[in-house]
Parts: sequence; structure tokens; C-alpha cells
Amino acid sequence: METMKQTRASPSPSPEADLGTIVKLMTAYRGARVLTSAVELGVFQTLSRKSLRAGEVAQKLNAKTRPTAILMNALTALGFLRKKGEFYANAAVAQNHLIQQAKGSLVSNLRYQELLAHAWADLPEVVKRGYPRRALNGLLSRDPRFVRDYIKGMADIAERPARELAAQLDLSSVHRILDVGGGPGTYCRALLEREPHLRAVLLDLAPTLKLTSKLWAGSPMRDRARFKAANYHAASFGREKFDLILFSHITHDEGEDENRALTAKAFAALRPGGQLVIHDFMLEPDHAGPLFPALFAVHMLVYTRKGRVYSAGEYESWLREAGFRGPRRLDICPASANASKAIVAVKP
Repeated sequence: METMKQTRASPSPSPEADLGTIVKLMTAYRGARVLTSAVELGVFQTLSRKSLRAGEVAQKLNAKTRPTAILMNALTALGFLRKKGEFYANAAVAQNHLIQQAKGSLVSNLRYQELLAHAWADLPEVVKRGYPRRALNGLLSRDPRFVRDYIKGMADIAERPARELAAQLDLSSVHRILDVGGGPGTYCRALLEREPHLRAVLLDLAPTLKLTSKLWAGSPMRDRARFKAANYHAASFGREKFDLILFSHITHDEGEDENRALTAKAFAALRPGGQLVIHDFMLEPDHAGPLFPALFAVHMLVYTRKGRVYSAGEYESWLREAGFRGPRRLDICPASANASKAIVAVKP
């Protein structure tokens, strides 16, 4: 194992480069906090229509001019704002992704990240204690603001991978779908859009589905989907009712035993020939890379009780234990910094 890690790591070109790497990582949170704070305050939204002076922005934000100017100068240095004389304007990246009405908006996702900043700050204690102070299931059941930004944040980033996953699946024999823990239903909707004969059940917690209903309002897919409010651990999936069951980005929230149990329930609920699709970020066999899923595993550590990121091999072993055959792997958005994979297995 040690040999593999040494092979992956490239030798440092110099002690100065080592120091630069450490300093860059050590201070990276500063830019992140400037960005998320600006989103939370509404800086980019305020500048979405015209250029303004720092004092004018501060007045609209009910803030003070001096700190607002300091924040906006940092945003300019980061490339999110443009400054000409005393006037500030959104750069293209901010106009395209950091205002609520933009098609590519990441505002809700950034608000969700900001809400979890306290969890990351508690990382040393989580490592000692073994679990976070506030876990995901409690946040989803008791914090309406968290639910809003968490679910909308998932929707912000899911469109492209959802379309790519739907395009790679064989849906020719599929009629009924169960989307387990489907959140905003982006993946479910992408499947329905691909094949007009499909019908779906989207299963998630009641507070989540209340928001999902609003996100689906007016969608032509709404009549082809039934929303079922339930905890997916406790709920029955039925027996031989579905042709495809989707676990998209739920297994990283759970421990190994819970995922084995969910896989077994899915096997029972699928008709012969039915498919279980597990979609998530996945680690290499030694769990030491790639970087995004390795850091995402820490993200799970700081706000779930048992969650982590798994390797494709771990999923495949659970699928075979449950009775599935022929697990195959699909690469989803492989060129992306947060590329994911899907494992597709069939019930004999």
C-alpha cells in the first residue's frame, strides 16, 4: 500500500515549492469564505443589473461601507467582480453562476456549503469523538433553511450528470422506476424525459418532497411521477414491483451495513431482469484518491454519523452478495473535477 502511494505522489521540485503548496492550502479557506459570505449577503444579486459604488452596495445590504469595500476588493482580486474607478460590476462568472435567477446558478449550493462551515471547523473534535455534533438526518428533519438550500443546492449541480447517466442506461425494458432518496428528483426527471413510457416513484422525507413538489411544478413529467414520503431505511420497497431502482448520491451518507441492507431491499423489489443503478463519487481501491472523493469522504465525516465514500469494488461485492449479476461501471462526466461513476447490476 505504501509503495502505491509513493508511486502516485510526484516528487517535489524544491523546498520552496513544498512551502508554497502548504501556504496555498493553508489559506485556501479565505477565498472560499469571501465567496460564500458574498453570496449570503447578496453582493452579486445587488450588482446583477448595474455597476454600483461600495457605499451604494452597503446601503442595499444594510451593511457598513468600509467592510463592504474590503470584501468587494477581495472579490475583484479573486475574479468575481470587475472594478472601474469607484464602481463595481459582476464579472461574467458571477453573472452566470452567482445570482439566483441565472440558469447555471450555484447560489443554493454555496449557501448549503456555508451552513456546513461550522461542521468543518469541528473536524479535529469529530476525529476524536467519532461522530459530528449535528448529523445530516437531524438537519433534514428539523432545519427548514438547511433543507431548502441542501435540496436546491443538489438541483443546482445535478442537471448535467443526470442527463449523462440517463443517456448511458438501457431503458428499453424499463417501465417502473423507484428513485430512492431522490431529493430534488433531477435524476428521476432525466430518466422520464428520455423515455415517454416510464413511470416513477420518488421516495424521500416529507420536508424534502414538499420542496421537490415546488421544483417540479409545471413540469410535464409531474403526472408520470408519484412522490412517496418515507424514510428509506424503514420503508418497504415492495416485492418485484420495479424494473429499475436508482440510488444516486445516497450511499455516501450511509455506513456499510446500511448500504448492504438497502441493496438487499432493492433486490427484493426488482422484477427479474430489473436493474439496480448505484451512482456516486467513488474512490480508488486503496481509498487514497482521487482528490475530490477523498475530500468528500471528510465532508461526510463532519456531518453524517456513518457516511463515507466507497470504491467501485466495495459496491460490486455488496451487489454480488445480494444476488445481482454482471455489475458494470459507467463513467459520468469523467472530465469534470467532481467526476462520478455508476454501477449497474441486474437481478437474474
